[in-house]
Amino acid sequence: MPRKSLKSVVELTVHAVTCPGVWLPFRDQIYLSCCILGQHRRTKLVEPIFPYLFHEKLRFEKTYYTAIDPSHIAELLEDEHVLFELIQVSDTRSGGILLASYENNSRDFLYPEPHLLPIYGLQDREVLMERTLDFPGISPKIEFATKTTIKETKMPHLDNSNEDDRSRRSPRRPRSRNRSPSPSMRQRLQDLSFSDSNDSKAPFVIRKRDESLIHRTPGSPPIKAQKFQKKKKRSPSLRSRSVSPSRRRRITGEVEGEGRR
Repeated sequence: MPRKSLKSVVELTVHAVTCPGVWLPFRDQIYLSCCILGQHRRTKLVEPIFPYLFHEKLRFEKTYYTAIDPSHIAELLEDEHVLFELIQVSDTRSGGILLASYENNSRDFLYPEPHLLPIYGLQDREVLMERTLDFPGISPKIEFATKTTIKETKMPHLDNSNEDDRSRRSPRRPRSRNRSPSPSMRQRLQDLSFSDSNDSKAPFVIRKRDESLIHRTPGSPPIKAQKFQKKKKRSPSLRSRSVSPSRRRRITGEVEGEGRR
């Protein structure tokens, strides 16, 4: 929720500066400098012949961030000042020649009546300025009108600064946006899903050798392992056979006959 504060807006209409029967020694132009609510404005340049007819509107604004009602602003205006200066342009003095000035606090200047409500029909006012040594004759007089408005306003810049501080303390995650993938992206997703399905096989396991799979033709039934088992050859010297007595006598007789020969 955005914060709210009170803003004071002053519209100043400067009509003229009058001083009958006074002639300035220098013929340089004149302007009126105004300072209200801490802001400085100046009028246009006019010729140094009374009355000085300005007929110009000046606007001043100030926001009170701690004020809660108009009466609080009226109390704050007592600490601010209003300054009017009648200055003549000069080539010999820096900033010009100060002829006369008027100074007061902002509350008494903006609200001369005891109440804060505007009095319609009495907006045009006059104040007497205090002349300096450079001004010949009597003190000049300012004719003007003021309109002060106090209104409620929002403070987005403070809300943005608070949001920035919060984002720095706890960064937010970017929001995901649901977007339809492009045809190329959709094809890539399908390829990835197909490759994932092909890769999802049983892990490689080392097993014992199956003799039925050796020397087998693809598509034929498995061959029994007994046909391909190699028979162990036994040496004749290791064979133990029992010889019959008649066979033993015959072999012995043949050996003796060969020995006689």
